[in-house]
Amino acid sequence: MEEYVGIDVGAKSVVVCVRRGGRTIRTQTFPQTPEGHRALIEHHAGRPAWCSRPPESITWTWP
Repeated sequence: MEEYVGIDVGAKSVVVCVRRGGRTIRTQTFPQTPEGHRALIEHHAGRPAWCSRPPESITWTWP
């Protein structure tokens, strides 16, 4: 069964919704911070639709 992912990027947070078979199976909110971005990628690492690179290969920068 296919999974679909919706991502809503806001000024203070990133909300990720995963749907399978027409049903929402998970909704998560991550803060718009370097730590929040890491948490999002690390939590979903290994899912081809999420991220094709392992978290340790990503260079993090924040203004």
